[in-house]
Amino acid sequence: MAAWVKQYDLDGIDVDYEDLNAFDAGDGKAGAWLISFTKQLRIQLPQEDTYLITHAPVAPWFSPPKWRGGGYLKIHSSVGSLIDWYNIQFYNLKSSAVNIFSRILIPESNKCRGGIRVYHMYRPSCHVFHMASDSCSANC
Repeated sequence: MAAWVKQYDLDGIDVDYEDLNAFDAGDGKAGAWLISFTKQLRIQLPQEDTYLITHAPVAPWFSPPKWRGGGYLKIHSSVGSLIDWYNIQFYNLKSSAVNIFSRILIPESNKCRGGIRVYHMYRPSCHVFHMASDSCSANC
């Protein structure tokens, strides 16, 4: 994949892991694979060369009590510094789930919280065009 990014002069890769059954198994294997995959991508696509690596997890994977393998919080603690941002998927959830995970992940300022940079699709003041003017530091 990294060779393909370089061959076609792309900006980077968005990791949209969709093996829900593997992740939902809760044994940590899916998370371990994502950690290993992200490390290898970053070796091949270095940040200093301005390559981007983003992840697009579903919001519940950030819920610590539900995932015995640590969920995306474990992934973030292991390789979060290698991930440029998260495109968290809220769109397949019930509205109550969106509200719950919005409170957990998104501070009122729409800036950084706990090292996780989040842009919320349901807040009109925070979308892709505002990412460039985000006041989060690079070390969010």
